[in-house]
Amino acid sequence: MKTEYEKAVACEMFDAYCKQILRNALADYLRKKNFLNEHEIPTADMDLYIDTGNEITERSWESVLNIEFEGQSYPLENESLHKALSTLSERYIGVLLLKYWHRLNDSEIASHFGIAERTVRYWRKSAIEEIKRWYQVNHVKLDYPSSQD
Repeated sequence: MKTEYEKAVACEMFDAYCKQILRNALADYLRKKNFLNEHEIPTADMDLYIDTGNEITERSWESVLNIEFEGQSYPLENESLHKALSTLSERYIGVLLLKYWHRLNDSEIASHFGIAERTVRYWRKSAIEEIKRWYQVNHVKLDYPSSQD
């Protein structure tokens, strides 16, 4: 049987443990948020770039640009984005489509390709860098809001 003092010490230790867990969780959250802010391209509205085909738009008479991946066709309306994606390798396109179209997380994408999660992050980062480089080389202005606005 524990004394009152031992119970109080155990309670304080548990309290300190819980507070440390919360501090660590907050640090992890802030680290991930900071990483995403530094490495992902923000877009004002993804619908400007991707047409899901679920609705009829005024531009439906125009030719649709498609990106192919694993036998599926993904329609895009943005011609410059289509050209930039067309320069990427199949695996880079796949990582981007699985992340941003299908909304899969890194572990799900890793299991899809049979690779490590860090490889998924590397491929995604490399694909985004190649797209940025394509836009720079071809002097196409990126039409997303900058962080300086």
